[in-house]
Amino acid sequence: MTRSPNGQIKLDDLAGKRFGRLKVIRLASKKLHTYWFCRCDCRRAAKRVRADSLLDGSTLSCGCLATERRLAAITKHGKNRRTARSPVYSIFFRIRNLCRNPEARDYLRFGGRGCEFLFDTFQQLIAAVGEKPGPAFRLERVDPEGHYAPGNLHWIELHPRRRRKSTSRRRQVVNPVAHKP
Repeated sequence: MTRSPNGQIKLDDLAGKRFGRLKVIRLASKKLHTYWFCRCDCRRAAKRVRADSLLDGSTLSCGCLATERRLAAITKHGKNRRTARSPVYSIFFRIRNLCRNPEARDYLRFGGRGCEFLFDTFQQLIAAVGEKPGPAFRLERVDPEGHYAPGNLHWIELHPRRRRKSTSRRRQVVNPVAHKP
């Protein structure tokens, strides 16, 4: 909105202009305040927005932008929300704990025997082994006496009838390169 030479407020034509994700379609009403119908890039129904909110930048979308920002704030590692960890992150956390935390239940079988976890971040583990190929796969060391390190880990699929047994012997080794996204 601008002022005319005689001091009265002049209504700018906002039709067709963009403000953030909103594109102004047409004038909605101009009683006490001026309202415009706008369509968001996400293609939801047209929304009635005050002109001053468009012009000062306080309204940039139909609400989808705020939703995306909230989701991004509560997302971990680009995978899932905090309440539901990704399967690979759970594996990362569990193995790191077994190798580094003397209070862990099975620490003596891993960290207590000198086995080290050589990944500092979850992203390093993902870069080394890729995503989990399927629910029946486990992350195992190529050399059982070696460390959890790049090049010494691969995904294996347990034989369907022996999947839940910890003493499984029949395993199918998966080429980690073929399963990377």
